[in-house]
Amino acid sequence: TAKSKDLSGTLSGYTMTFKTLVDFTTLAPTVVDTVPLTGSKGIPPYQDVSFIFSKKMADPADIANVVTFVKKSDSTPVAFGYYLGDEGHRLSIFSDHPLEENTEYLITVKAGIADLDGKTLAADKTLAFTTMKGEEPPEVVGTKPIASAVDVPLDVPVIINFISS
Repeated sequence: TAKSKDLSGTLSGYTMTFKTLVDFTTLAPTVVDTVPLTGSKGIPPYQDVSFIFSKKMADPADIANVVTFVKKSDSTPVAFGYYLGDEGHRLSIFSDHPLEENTEYLITVKAGIADLDGKTLAADKTLAFTTMKGEEPPEVVGTKPIASAVDVPLDVPVIINFISS
């Protein structure tokens, strides 16, 4: 119900009723997005990955029963942690250690994962991504003042020159 006044100050009301077409508590959750997108390349080896769901998900009692995280080349399991964010709509997964460089990984959320209404994902959803190729750290090739300088005035700018491969 909404109430409003017209220019003369007369109060009028309007009531609108409607019925939704679907009872959302009866629908199974779906994965509506992943971060990064499946097939992405150049992902930093320490970046969290996420599955975004259509409904608020229940915190899994045993994450190992509903999520797998493996290196694709040999199916080596990756130790991982997780957290639910965005009020339960986002399941974020992170490796316990930095991932190998230039390597493809697969994370699968299994059909057994449930929302707050107890409805489960209808089918497994797999996210595939490849970590970025490692780069050599930059090398210091010169400094001003020179390294180990003594009695350098406080107002002298410090300059460091790098080279990277």
